[in-house]
Order: sequence, then C-alpha cells, then structure tokens
Amino acid sequence: MDWAVQEPVLAAEAERLGFEYIQVSDLKADNKMIIVTTAPIIDSEGNIASVLGV
Repeated sequence: MDWAVQEPVLAAEAERLGFEYIQVSDLKADNKMIIVTTAPIIDSEGNIASVLGV
C-alpha cells in the first residue's frame, strides 16, 4: 500500500461520509493495521449531541 496515494483518498471518503476523525496506524512489526474512526451523532435540531468512536 502506498500511503502517499491512500491518505488523500481516505480523507476524502471520511469527509464524504461525515466522519469526524479517521486515523490509520501501520504496525509493521506484526503486519497488522489499526483503524480508528469517530463520527458525530446529530440530534433532531442538527447539533452534535455526542460522538461515536470505534
């Protein structure tokens, strides 16, 4: 994976989908990747009521 190519694509998708934050960490020692995402939870008035993080 070429991170220089993938990073802007990931950022654009995060914005398109409404994610507040996406972080990708590449742990090369054991060849695993960790993806952390958060997204706003919007109330009926359009305000951010909370944030969901996975």
